[in-house]
Amino acid sequence: MAHYTLAIAMMQLGNTERAQSELQEAVKINPGMVQAQKTLAQLALRKKDFDRARQSAEALMKIEPRSADGYLLRAEALLGKGDSLAADLALQQTIQMAPNDARGYASLANLRAAEKKYPEAEKYFQLALSKDPRSAQALTGLVKLRLLDKQPGKAMALVQEQIAKVPDDSAFYQLLGQLQASEKDLTAAKQSLEKATQVDPNNSDAVLQLAQIQVVTGAAEQGIATYQQAIQKNPRDVRAYLLLGMLQESQGNWQAAQPNYQKVLDIQSDNPLAANNLAYSMLDHGGNVDVALSLAQTARRGLPDSASTEDTLAWAYIQKENYQQAADMLEDALKKTPQDQAIEYHLGVAYQKLNDSGRAKLHLQHALQLNPTSSLADTIRKALTDNALG
Repeated sequence: MAHYTLAIAMMQLGNTERAQSELQEAVKINPGMVQAQKTLAQLALRKKDFDRARQSAEALMKIEPRSADGYLLRAEALLGKGDSLAADLALQQTIQMAPNDARGYASLANLRAAEKKYPEAEKYFQLALSKDPRSAQALTGLVKLRLLDKQPGKAMALVQEQIAKVPDDSAFYQLLGQLQASEKDLTAAKQSLEKATQVDPNNSDAVLQLAQIQVVTGAAEQGIATYQQAIQKNPRDVRAYLLLGMLQESQGNWQAAQPNYQKVLDIQSDNPLAANNLAYSMLDHGGNVDVALSLAQTARRGLPDSASTEDTLAWAYIQKENYQQAADMLEDALKKTPQDQAIEYHLGVAYQKLNDSGRAKLHLQHALQLNPTSSLADTIRKALTDNALG
Protein backbone atom coordinates (compact mmCIF):
# COMPACT_ATOMS: atom_id res chain seq x y z
CA MET A 1 0.00 0.00 0.00
CA ALA A 2 2.89 2.39 0.70
CA HIS A 3 4.32 1.79 -2.79
CA TYR A 4 0.87 2.24 -4.34
CA THR A 5 0.22 5.48 -2.46
CA LEU A 6 3.63 6.82 -3.49
CA ALA A 7 2.88 5.87 -7.11
CA ILE A 8 -0.34 7.91 -7.06
CA ALA A 9 1.57 10.89 -5.65
CA MET A 10 4.21 10.52 -8.39
CA MET A 11 1.51 10.44 -11.06
CA GLN A 12 0.00 13.64 -9.69
CA LEU A 13 3.45 15.23 -9.90
CA GLY A 14 3.83 14.06 -13.51
CA ASN A 15 6.66 11.64 -12.70
CA THR A 16 5.29 8.63 -14.60
CA GLU A 17 8.58 6.71 -14.59
CA ARG A 18 8.75 6.71 -10.79
CA ALA A 19 5.02 5.96 -10.60
CA GLN A 20 5.42 2.90 -12.82
CA SER A 21 8.37 1.70 -10.75
CA GLU A 22 6.42 2.02 -7.50
CA LEU A 23 3.39 0.24 -8.96
CA GLN A 24 5.57 -2.61 -10.16
CA GLU A 25 7.01 -2.91 -6.66
CA ALA A 26 3.50 -2.92 -5.17
CA VAL A 27 2.31 -5.80 -7.37
CA LYS A 28 5.57 -7.67 -6.82
CA ILE A 29 4.87 -7.66 -3.07
CA ASN A 30 1.13 -8.29 -3.51
CA PRO A 31 0.16 -9.61 -6.97
CA GLY A 32 -3.47 -9.67 -5.87
CA MET A 33 -3.68 -5.91 -5.29
CA VAL A 34 -6.51 -5.02 -7.67
CA GLN A 35 -6.15 -1.24 -7.80
CA ALA A 36 -2.38 -1.40 -8.27
CA GLN A 37 -2.70 -3.85 -11.18
CA LYS A 38 -5.44 -1.73 -12.77
CA THR A 39 -3.49 1.53 -12.39
CA LEU A 40 -0.32 -0.12 -13.70
CA ALA A 41 -2.17 -1.34 -16.80
CA GLN A 42 -3.72 2.10 -17.40
CA LEU A 43 -0.35 3.84 -16.97
CA ALA A 44 1.36 1.34 -19.28
CA LEU A 45 -1.28 2.03 -21.94
CA ARG A 46 -0.62 5.77 -21.66
CA LYS A 47 3.10 5.10 -22.10
CA LYS A 48 2.41 2.71 -25.01
CA ASP A 49 4.03 -0.12 -23.07
CA PHE A 50 1.49 -2.61 -24.37
CA ASP A 51 3.25 -5.76 -23.16
CA ARG A 52 3.32 -4.46 -19.59
CA ALA A 53 -0.33 -3.38 -19.91
CA ARG A 54 -1.36 -6.83 -21.10
CA GLN A 55 0.51 -8.53 -18.25
CA SER A 56 -1.27 -6.39 -15.66
CA ALA A 57 -4.62 -6.82 -17.40
CA GLU A 58 -4.28 -10.60 -17.40
CA ALA A 59 -3.25 -10.55 -13.73
CA LEU A 60 -6.38 -8.50 -13.05
CA MET A 61 -8.50 -11.05 -14.95
CA LYS A 62 -7.22 -13.81 -12.65
CA ILE A 63 -7.88 -11.75 -9.51
CA GLU A 64 -11.37 -10.64 -10.59
CA PRO A 65 -12.59 -13.11 -13.23
CA ARG A 66 -16.14 -11.69 -13.15
CA SER A 67 -15.13 -8.05 -13.64
CA ALA A 68 -14.91 -6.49 -17.10
CA ASP A 69 -11.95 -4.28 -16.18
CA GLY A 70 -9.17 -6.73 -16.91
CA TYR A 71 -10.74 -7.95 -20.15
CA LEU A 72 -11.20 -4.40 -21.44
CA LEU A 73 -7.64 -3.40 -20.54
CA ARG A 74 -6.30 -6.53 -22.26
CA ALA A 75 -8.27 -5.64 -25.40
CA GLU A 76 -6.81 -2.11 -25.37
CA ALA A 77 -3.31 -3.55 -25.05
CA LEU A 78 -3.91 -5.92 -27.96
CA LEU A 79 -5.24 -3.08 -30.10
CA GLY A 80 -2.19 -1.02 -29.20
CA LYS A 81 0.00 -3.81 -30.53
CA GLY A 82 -2.04 -3.89 -33.74
CA ASP A 83 -3.62 -7.30 -33.07
CA SER A 84 -7.21 -6.40 -33.88
CA LEU A 85 -8.31 -10.05 -34.26
CA ALA A 86 -7.19 -10.93 -30.73
CA ALA A 87 -8.71 -7.68 -29.43
CA ASP A 88 -12.00 -8.58 -31.14
CA LEU A 89 -12.04 -11.97 -29.41
CA ALA A 90 -11.16 -10.35 -26.08
CA LEU A 91 -14.09 -7.94 -26.40
CA GLN A 92 -16.49 -10.73 -27.36
CA GLN A 93 -15.30 -12.55 -24.24
CA THR A 94 -15.87 -9.37 -22.20
CA ILE A 95 -19.48 -9.15 -23.38
CA GLN A 96 -20.12 -12.84 -22.64
CA MET A 97 -18.62 -12.51 -19.17
CA ALA A 98 -20.27 -9.15 -18.30
CA PRO A 99 -23.37 -8.80 -20.53
CA ASN A 100 -24.73 -5.81 -18.61
CA ASP A 101 -21.52 -3.73 -18.76
CA ALA A 102 -21.90 -1.09 -21.48
CA ARG A 103 -18.15 -0.67 -21.91
CA GLY A 104 -17.69 -3.97 -23.71
CA TYR A 105 -20.33 -3.12 -26.32
CA ALA A 106 -18.98 0.41 -26.78
CA SER A 107 -15.39 -0.80 -27.21
CA LEU A 108 -16.45 -3.42 -29.72
CA ALA A 109 -18.46 -0.74 -31.56
CA ASN A 110 -15.36 1.44 -31.78
CA LEU A 111 -13.45 -1.49 -33.23
CA ARG A 112 -16.19 -2.08 -35.81
CA ALA A 113 -16.16 1.61 -36.71
CA ALA A 114 -12.38 1.47 -37.21
CA GLU A 115 -13.00 -1.49 -39.54
CA LYS A 116 -15.61 0.66 -41.36
CA LYS A 117 -18.35 -1.79 -40.46
CA TYR A 118 -20.66 1.06 -39.59
CA PRO A 119 -24.03 -0.75 -39.29
CA GLU A 120 -22.49 -3.19 -36.79
CA ALA A 121 -20.84 -0.31 -34.96
CA GLU A 122 -24.16 1.48 -34.65
CA LYS A 123 -25.83 -1.68 -33.32
CA TYR A 124 -23.23 -2.08 -30.58
CA PHE A 125 -23.27 1.62 -29.66
CA GLN A 126 -27.07 1.42 -29.30
CA LEU A 127 -26.72 -1.70 -27.15
CA ALA A 128 -24.21 0.13 -24.95
CA LEU A 129 -26.62 3.04 -24.46
CA SER A 130 -29.44 0.64 -23.63
CA LYS A 131 -27.25 -0.89 -20.91
CA ASP A 132 -26.05 2.49 -19.61
CA PRO A 133 -27.85 5.69 -20.71
CA ARG A 134 -24.88 7.66 -19.32
CA SER A 135 -22.31 6.02 -21.60
CA ALA A 136 -20.47 8.99 -23.08
CA GLN A 137 -18.33 6.56 -25.07
CA ALA A 138 -21.40 5.14 -26.80
CA LEU A 139 -23.10 8.47 -27.43
CA THR A 140 -19.88 9.99 -28.78
CA GLY A 141 -19.49 7.00 -31.10
CA LEU A 142 -23.01 7.41 -32.47
CA VAL A 143 -22.38 11.12 -32.99
CA LYS A 144 -19.23 10.34 -34.98
CA LEU A 145 -21.21 7.98 -37.20
CA ARG A 146 -23.75 10.74 -37.90
CA LEU A 147 -20.95 13.17 -38.72
CA LEU A 148 -19.37 10.63 -41.08
CA ASP A 149 -22.71 10.66 -42.91
CA LYS A 150 -22.51 14.49 -42.95
CA GLN A 151 -25.58 14.78 -40.74
CA PRO A 152 -24.64 17.25 -37.98
CA GLY A 153 -28.28 18.08 -37.36
CA LYS A 154 -29.09 14.45 -36.61
CA ALA A 155 -26.01 14.23 -34.41
CA MET A 156 -27.21 17.18 -32.32
CA ALA A 157 -30.73 15.77 -32.15
CA LEU A 158 -29.29 12.49 -30.89
CA VAL A 159 -27.43 14.26 -28.07
CA GLN A 160 -30.46 16.36 -27.15
CA GLU A 161 -32.59 13.21 -27.03
CA GLN A 162 -30.13 11.60 -24.63
CA ILE A 163 -29.98 14.75 -22.50
CA ALA A 164 -33.77 14.55 -22.16
CA LYS A 165 -33.33 11.04 -20.75
CA VAL A 166 -30.33 11.95 -18.57
CA PRO A 167 -30.56 15.69 -17.80
CA ASP A 168 -27.80 15.74 -15.20
CA ASP A 169 -24.86 14.46 -17.26
CA SER A 170 -22.22 17.15 -17.79
CA ALA A 171 -20.45 15.22 -20.57
CA PHE A 172 -23.59 15.24 -22.74
CA TYR A 173 -23.96 19.04 -22.52
CA GLN A 174 -20.27 19.34 -23.33
CA LEU A 175 -20.68 17.13 -26.40
CA LEU A 176 -23.65 19.22 -27.53
CA GLY A 177 -21.61 22.40 -27.11
CA GLN A 178 -18.80 20.96 -29.22
CA LEU A 179 -21.23 20.11 -32.01
CA GLN A 180 -22.81 23.56 -31.87
CA ALA A 181 -19.39 25.22 -31.99
CA SER A 182 -18.42 23.14 -35.03
CA GLU A 183 -21.58 24.42 -36.73
CA LYS A 184 -20.59 28.02 -35.82
CA ASP A 185 -23.54 28.45 -33.45
CA LEU A 186 -21.33 29.95 -30.75
CA THR A 187 -24.17 31.42 -28.70
CA ALA A 188 -25.78 28.00 -28.31
CA ALA A 189 -22.38 26.40 -27.73
CA LYS A 190 -21.66 28.83 -24.93
CA GLN A 191 -24.99 28.06 -23.27
CA SER A 192 -24.42 24.29 -23.51
CA LEU A 193 -20.91 24.52 -22.10
CA GLU A 194 -22.10 26.79 -19.29
CA LYS A 195 -24.71 24.14 -18.45
CA ALA A 196 -22.01 21.45 -18.52
CA THR A 197 -19.93 23.38 -15.98
CA GLN A 198 -22.98 24.07 -13.80
CA VAL A 199 -23.88 20.37 -13.69
CA ASP A 200 -20.28 19.43 -12.91
CA PRO A 201 -17.93 22.30 -11.94
CA ASN A 202 -15.06 19.77 -11.96
CA ASN A 203 -15.48 19.00 -15.67
CA SER A 204 -12.16 20.57 -16.67
CA ASP A 205 -12.59 19.92 -20.39
CA ALA A 206 -15.91 21.75 -20.47
CA VAL A 207 -14.50 24.67 -18.45
CA LEU A 208 -11.58 25.09 -20.85
CA GLN A 209 -13.81 24.84 -23.91
CA LEU A 210 -16.14 27.44 -22.41
CA ALA A 211 -13.20 29.81 -21.91
CA GLN A 212 -12.17 29.37 -25.54
CA ILE A 213 -15.71 30.15 -26.73
CA GLN A 214 -15.77 33.24 -24.52
CA VAL A 215 -12.52 34.47 -26.06
CA VAL A 216 -13.68 33.80 -29.64
CA THR A 217 -16.94 35.68 -29.03
CA GLY A 218 -15.09 38.75 -27.79
CA ALA A 219 -15.42 38.20 -24.05
CA ALA A 220 -11.68 37.86 -23.41
CA GLU A 221 -11.88 39.03 -19.81
CA GLN A 222 -14.55 36.42 -19.10
CA GLY A 223 -12.26 33.86 -20.73
CA ILE A 224 -9.37 34.88 -18.48
CA ALA A 225 -11.59 34.57 -15.42
CA THR A 226 -12.77 31.12 -16.55
CA TYR A 227 -9.18 29.94 -17.08
CA GLN A 228 -8.31 31.20 -13.61
CA GLN A 229 -11.29 29.32 -12.16
CA ALA A 230 -10.07 26.18 -13.94
CA ILE A 231 -6.65 26.63 -12.35
CA GLN A 232 -8.20 27.00 -8.90
CA LYS A 233 -10.25 23.82 -9.42
CA ASN A 234 -7.37 21.80 -10.83
CA PRO A 235 -4.01 23.49 -10.18
CA ARG A 236 -2.04 20.71 -11.86
CA ASP A 237 -3.87 20.80 -15.20
CA VAL A 238 -1.24 22.31 -17.49
CA ARG A 239 -3.77 23.12 -20.22
CA ALA A 240 -5.32 26.01 -18.30
CA TYR A 241 -1.96 27.68 -17.65
CA LEU A 242 -0.89 27.21 -21.27
CA LEU A 243 -4.10 28.53 -22.81
CA LEU A 244 -4.18 31.46 -20.39
CA GLY A 245 -0.58 32.31 -21.20
CA MET A 246 -1.27 32.21 -24.93
CA LEU A 247 -4.29 34.47 -24.50
CA GLN A 248 -2.34 36.97 -22.40
CA GLU A 249 0.50 36.98 -24.91
CA SER A 250 -1.93 37.62 -27.78
CA GLN A 251 -3.10 40.67 -25.81
CA GLY A 252 0.50 41.90 -25.54
CA ASN A 253 0.70 41.08 -21.84
CA TRP A 254 3.85 38.95 -21.99
CA GLN A 255 4.69 39.82 -18.38
CA ALA A 256 1.61 37.87 -17.25
CA ALA A 257 2.06 35.12 -19.85
CA GLN A 258 5.60 34.13 -18.90
CA PRO A 259 4.78 32.95 -15.33
CA ASN A 260 1.96 30.80 -16.72
CA TYR A 261 4.31 29.12 -19.19
CA GLN A 262 6.77 28.60 -16.35
CA LYS A 263 4.03 27.03 -14.22
CA VAL A 264 3.40 24.49 -16.98
CA LEU A 265 7.10 23.63 -16.97
CA ASP A 266 7.13 23.35 -13.18
CA ILE A 267 4.47 20.65 -13.52
CA GLN A 268 5.63 19.11 -16.80
CA SER A 269 9.26 20.00 -17.44
CA ASP A 270 9.37 18.72 -21.02
CA ASN A 271 6.14 20.34 -22.27
CA PRO A 272 7.22 21.50 -25.75
CA LEU A 273 4.55 24.17 -26.27
CA ALA A 274 5.24 25.93 -22.98
CA ALA A 275 9.01 25.65 -23.50
CA ASN A 276 8.72 27.08 -27.01
CA ASN A 277 6.44 29.94 -26.03
CA LEU A 278 8.48 30.90 -22.98
CA ALA A 279 11.75 30.75 -24.93
CA TYR A 280 10.36 32.93 -27.72
CA SER A 281 8.96 35.45 -25.26
CA MET A 282 12.25 35.66 -23.37
CA LEU A 283 14.21 36.15 -26.60
CA ASP A 284 11.87 38.95 -27.68
CA HIS A 285 11.81 40.71 -24.31
CA GLY A 286 15.37 40.65 -23.04
CA GLY A 287 15.33 37.46 -21.02
CA ASN A 288 18.30 35.25 -20.25
CA VAL A 289 19.46 33.95 -23.66
CA ASP A 290 21.12 30.82 -22.25
CA VAL A 291 17.92 29.82 -20.44
CA ALA A 292 15.90 30.60 -23.55
CA LEU A 293 18.24 28.48 -25.67
CA SER A 294 17.83 25.53 -23.32
CA LEU A 295 14.05 25.90 -23.43
CA ALA A 296 14.09 26.14 -27.22
CA GLN A 297 16.12 22.92 -27.39
CA THR A 298 13.57 21.21 -25.12
CA ALA A 299 10.76 22.38 -27.41
CA ARG A 300 12.61 21.17 -30.49
CA ARG A 301 13.10 17.71 -29.01
CA GLY A 302 9.41 17.49 -28.21
CA LEU A 303 8.22 18.83 -31.58
CA PRO A 304 11.01 18.03 -34.04
CA ASP A 305 8.89 18.58 -37.16
CA SER A 306 7.45 21.93 -36.11
CA ALA A 307 8.44 25.07 -38.02
CA SER A 308 7.64 27.08 -34.89
CA THR A 309 10.15 25.27 -32.65
CA GLU A 310 12.73 25.44 -35.45
CA ASP A 311 12.18 29.20 -35.72
CA THR A 312 12.48 29.70 -31.95
CA LEU A 313 15.70 27.71 -31.73
CA ALA A 314 17.13 29.59 -34.72
CA TRP A 315 16.20 32.91 -33.10
CA ALA A 316 18.11 31.80 -30.01
CA TYR A 317 21.11 30.86 -32.16
CA ILE A 318 21.05 34.33 -33.72
CA GLN A 319 21.24 35.90 -30.29
CA LYS A 320 24.11 33.52 -29.45
CA GLU A 321 25.82 34.71 -32.68
CA ASN A 322 25.57 31.31 -34.35
CA TYR A 323 24.31 32.89 -37.56
CA GLN A 324 24.96 30.24 -40.20
CA GLN A 325 23.23 27.46 -38.28
CA ALA A 326 20.32 29.80 -37.65
CA ALA A 327 20.04 30.67 -41.36
CA ASP A 328 20.08 27.00 -42.37
CA MET A 329 17.34 26.18 -39.87
CA LEU A 330 15.21 29.14 -40.92
CA GLU A 331 15.48 28.21 -44.59
CA ASP A 332 14.12 24.78 -43.65
CA ALA A 333 11.34 26.30 -41.49
CA LEU A 334 10.34 28.61 -44.33
CA LYS A 335 9.80 25.62 -46.62
CA LYS A 336 7.28 24.27 -44.09
CA THR A 337 5.43 27.59 -43.62
CA PRO A 338 6.35 29.86 -46.57
CA GLN A 339 4.06 32.73 -45.54
CA ASP A 340 5.27 33.15 -41.94
CA GLN A 341 6.26 36.75 -41.28
CA ALA A 342 8.34 36.05 -38.18
CA ILE A 343 10.41 33.37 -39.92
CA GLU A 344 11.04 35.69 -42.89
CA TYR A 345 12.10 38.46 -40.51
CA HIS A 346 14.43 36.22 -38.53
CA LEU A 347 15.97 34.89 -41.73
CA GLY A 348 16.55 38.44 -42.90
CA VAL A 349 18.31 39.23 -39.63
CA ALA A 350 20.45 36.09 -39.91
CA TYR A 351 21.61 37.12 -43.40
CA GLN A 352 22.30 40.66 -42.18
CA LYS A 353 24.59 39.22 -39.53
CA LEU A 354 26.28 37.10 -42.21
CA ASN A 355 26.80 40.31 -44.27
CA ASP A 356 24.67 38.94 -47.11
CA SER A 357 22.79 42.16 -47.80
CA GLY A 358 21.00 40.87 -50.89
CA ARG A 359 19.32 37.95 -49.16
CA ALA A 360 18.70 40.03 -46.05
CA LYS A 361 16.85 42.67 -48.08
CA LEU A 362 14.84 40.06 -49.96
CA HIS A 363 13.56 38.34 -46.81
CA LEU A 364 12.97 41.52 -44.81
CA GLN A 365 10.98 43.11 -47.63
CA HIS A 366 8.95 39.95 -48.12
CA ALA A 367 8.28 39.83 -44.37
CA LEU A 368 6.95 43.39 -44.48
CA GLN A 369 4.78 42.67 -47.51
CA LEU A 370 3.15 39.73 -45.74
CA ASN A 371 1.57 42.04 -43.14
CA PRO A 372 2.51 45.75 -43.22
CA THR A 373 0.32 46.51 -40.17
CA SER A 374 1.37 43.71 -37.83
CA SER A 375 3.00 44.28 -34.44
CA LEU A 376 6.26 43.15 -36.06
CA ALA A 377 6.07 45.54 -39.01
CA ASP A 378 7.84 48.50 -37.36
CA THR A 379 10.66 46.23 -36.19
CA ILE A 380 11.12 44.98 -39.75
CA ARG A 381 11.15 48.55 -41.12
CA LYS A 382 13.80 49.46 -38.55
CA ALA A 383 15.92 46.49 -39.60
CA LEU A 384 15.73 47.63 -43.20
CA THR A 385 16.53 51.26 -42.36
CA ASP A 386 19.32 50.57 -39.88
CA ASN A 387 21.22 48.55 -42.43
CA ALA A 388 20.52 50.83 -45.39
CA LEU A 389 18.65 48.04 -47.18
CA GLY A 390 15.34 49.85 -47.77
